[in-house]
Amino acid sequence: MESSKAIVWINVFNAKPGKLDELVAIQAEELLNFKRKGADSEQKKSFIW
Repeated sequence: MESSKAIVWINVFNAKPGKLDELVAIQAEELLNFKRKGADSEQKKSFIW
């Protein structure tokens, strides 16, 4: 993806014991999907509580 636009990616989360690997895998998939779709005019906000 080539773009001159700035991308802001904010993550705030609490991971339960033993769930960090699952959380990292989900976040990696979200980033890959974002890269495939390209940046748009909306800000990406990801909150997992």
